[in-house]
Amino acid sequence: MAVKKSSGDGNKSKRKSDASGKTPSDSGRGRRIALFCILLLLLLGVAVGLIAILLKVPDVLLNRNKRFELKRIRVISTGFWNGKEREIAEYIKVAPGQGQSVFTINVGDVRKRIGNIQSIDSCEANIILPDTLELNLTERVPRAMLYPATHIVVDEYGNQFKRSESSAANRVLPMLYDLRGNEAFAKQIKPALTLIMTAIKDYPDISIKHISLRSARWLKVYLVYREQVKCNVLFPISEDYHFLLNTLQSAILNSRGNLHNFDLRYNGQVIIPR
Repeated sequence: MAVKKSSGDGNKSKRKSDASGKTPSDSGRGRRIALFCILLLLLLGVAVGLIAILLKVPDVLLNRNKRFELKRIRVISTGFWNGKEREIAEYIKVAPGQGQSVFTINVGDVRKRIGNIQSIDSCEANIILPDTLELNLTERVPRAMLYPATHIVVDEYGNQFKRSESSAANRVLPMLYDLRGNEAFAKQIKPALTLIMTAIKDYPDISIKHISLRSARWLKVYLVYREQVKCNVLFPISEDYHFLLNTLQSAILNSRGNLHNFDLRYNGQVIIPR
């Protein structure tokens, strides 16, 4: 009697493992993972190479490009520093023609160094491609000089700076003297500067020559009216000198230039000292 062969034996033979103990499907999965890892490493290598190249491109195209080397500093101002590129270059420690790229210049640092120049109030620094550093300066305007330190001048706000580094280098200025050593500098010169600025802006016929600050209650002023009448005037300390200067001008005109001493310390009344 014939016996039917079981189909289970055939299926078992198909699922036999290879000599290593792995099935064919496990072996294929391992190859795919290995290939993926290799491709990933290649892509990472290419990316790193591209990044390295891109990082060098700005340096090659900008910082090492002779077309962008600093060749000129242009100084624009309405005062002493206008056109003084060589002197400014020494202050900011930037030298044209030395192979420095304009892209390596820190304009913030340039403005900070220029800010150390006392006669300059503010500065705008700009890179003008391909090879220029442009500086627009706003200078302090000297309004008076100090005595005996006549090499020092002040602007209308009391800021001190060198006379030789200002537009007053070759100009006559009102002189402030008899400064009181026991009082803050800015406080004691403020009335004198207020008087000077009021005369400059609104009373051009009055030219103030010097002011004594010996007293804390009044100013002793020597001035010239219309370049002819020389006057000695006592002004009270005030925050507004328009009324007093107008009173003085009327008194000079009424005297037809024959009076030269005036005392305005008494409520705006003109006292003629004898």
